[in-house]
Formats: sequence, C-alpha cells, structure tokens
Amino acid sequence: MATRKGINPKLRFEIFKRDNFTCRYCGRTTPQVILEVDHIIPVADGGTNDMENLVTACYECNRGKGAVPLDSMPQTDDDIHERTILLAEREMQLREYNEVRRQIRERQERETSELMEFWCEINGLDPERARHFEVPDYTSLFNFLNDIAAEDIKCAMNLAVGGNRTPNAARKYLYAILWRWIKEGVRYGRRPE
Repeated sequence: MATRKGINPKLRFEIFKRDNFTCRYCGRTTPQVILEVDHIIPVADGGTNDMENLVTACYECNRGKGAVPLDSMPQTDDDIHERTILLAEREMQLREYNEVRRQIRERQERETSELMEFWCEINGLDPERARHFEVPDYTSLFNFLNDIAAEDIKCAMNLAVGGNRTPNAARKYLYAILWRWIKEGVRYGRRPE
C-alpha cells in the first residue's frame, strides 16, 4: 500500500486557486463550505500529489458524508476536536479567498485606469477635460475585465476608434464589440480574431 504524503499549504492554495475555490464534485464554493484537496486517483491505488491528480473538494464530498450537517451528528470529544479543526480550516480558506479577491480587484482597478488613459490617448482627449459621453464608463470597463483581458480590450478600443468615429460613437461601438465577444464566448486570456 502506498504511503500518503501530506500536501503542503502552497500546493493546496494553488489547487484552490486553479479550481476557483469551487468543489469540483458539487460546485459549492468558499465561504459556504470548507474545502479540501482530493486525490483523483487515490494514494492507495498509486495516486500522487501531482497537480493533475489533485482537485478541490468540499469536506462533505471528500469525506462521503453527503449533505448531512456536522451539527446533526452525535457529539463526542473527537467530533468537537474535528469541528474545531474545521473552523480553523474555514478561517484560513476565507483569508486565502479574500486575498485572491483583493489581488483581482487591485489588478482590475490598475488596468481600468490604464485603459481609460489609453482611450483618451487614441482619441486625442485630455483625460482631465474629457466629457462623460466621450470616454467609457469606469465601472463598465472594470466589469469587462472579469471576462476579457486588458490587452484584448485595447484591441477593441483601436477597432472602435477606427473609421474616424467621434469619441461618443467610438465609445458605443466599443461596448458593442466587447458585448459581442462575451456573447460569442471570448474569455479572458483568449485573443479575439
């Protein structure tokens, strides 16, 4: 029988990030559930700790308990100890999840500001004097960054400005391009054609 090696916290966090803090079996996410790392091929059957053999699983799916809440089970000293460990694990996962969300928000804020500057530059607008109907809405650009990479949005901006459109017409055309890309399934990191 194979010996189980522990999964270090860095690898665990990478698996959680890769799987978007979502149980690959039932689809529940942090912070609603406690997440663990599960072996696709069990260690007993020769499974390794390679990333390809690891997935994010909620506590219930990984332990095979189904949807039975822990507090409906009879309490023993072992149960109390396990619940304490689970609470500590949940707290750590919430910190990790919040840190990833903070990093994403900061990146989106930085990229949105850069996109606003780029828009003004390619339209020959003074960022301090541009009127609201001449520039894209900050919040809209911020939200587009959830689905489309900043460099791809720059490509869309260049397309929208082409043809000697006014800044207002170009802004509307930019939104049309970006919504079309989202509708067609162009997602973050995949360059539109």
